[in-house]
Amino acid sequence: MHLKHPDYIKLVKEAYRKKKANNELSNLLAQPTRTNIKRACLHLYQEYYDNKEDKILKRDEHALTDFFGPAEHGSRFLQLIRNSEAERFRTLNNYLKDETESTESRNVELLAWLIDFPHRPFVTGMNVILSEEEIALINESTTPPEPTAIVPEPKKDEVQKNGEEKASLLNNATGSLLPKQPFLMPLHAVQKNDKAKGQFNRVAIYSLLFLSVIGIVYILLKKDDAQLPYGTTNTVCVYWASDHYQEVACEEEPRGRVIIPMSPERIKSFRRITRKDTITEWSIGKLYYIKNSNDIECYTEGGKYPENMSRDLNLLTRHMFNKYLPNGKKAVDDSLTSQATKLTIK
Repeated sequence: MHLKHPDYIKLVKEAYRKKKANNELSNLLAQPTRTNIKRACLHLYQEYYDNKEDKILKRDEHALTDFFGPAEHGSRFLQLIRNSEAERFRTLNNYLKDETESTESRNVELLAWLIDFPHRPFVTGMNVILSEEEIALINESTTPPEPTAIVPEPKKDEVQKNGEEKASLLNNATGSLLPKQPFLMPLHAVQKNDKAKGQFNRVAIYSLLFLSVIGIVYILLKKDDAQLPYGTTNTVCVYWASDHYQEVACEEEPRGRVIIPMSPERIKSFRRITRKDTITEWSIGKLYYIKNSNDIECYTEGGKYPENMSRDLNLLTRHMFNKYLPNGKKAVDDSLTSQATKLTIK
């Protein structure tokens, strides 16, 4: 069954309530507070990491990254959880106590991880096998409303006839005649109305021009010749996740991330090279770099710098290779040592 995001959220919350009613939760989650939720995350992560359940960590890596921030594989997530303040868990705590009806997607995914929800994480267009109880729960919110009776509108001639009858009764009751001429608005009122309408039109035109300029500036800032515009069938939405682009639902809230459209081919081929010692002389003219302070970052393809879309990546040159990369520095040192040795022998 194809699972939509609102139904996924409903199933996660109901799974929490059911486990709480059946005493299947730890005391930390059964009696949630901001501090208790943090401790539950610590206990669960330590249990997974100590047992080396890498598959489970891999499955929930995006949920932990969205909530606690990016980290390297291994125990660094543990340090991020320990360093997080209890205030970070306030909105999730309010959601578990039913003090709020909705919450952010990152809170829902963290809750799914904490209670070991079987259908996590949510992916747009996901197809899962649901139990009869879960299907019934989803159908509760999708039952169509009962049809209401439609009262036909009176015909135009009937409305006119009824109006004439009422006017006739009013004339007979008051002994006066209703005016037969249409109501004429005074000239000064017409001029005032035209002036107000003209001011409104000018405000509407200026507002439209302002929004158009903002839209053009936004497009220019986000433009990337390797990326395609929204709405095409060959693009998906992504955000930068430390060393690669991670696919995300286009309708998902940014939550501090920059979400942009990109082709699937670009997602697969664009990477930040985390191990600089693997870059050899062969990579000169093939890889791309960006210089930050006294160091460089290397990427497999050119285009915009993911951390700052206003900057462009540059083609790796021999000068940058020899100056900043380990293998380049080693080659220069070996060359200088060889020259010194030859001079000594002479």
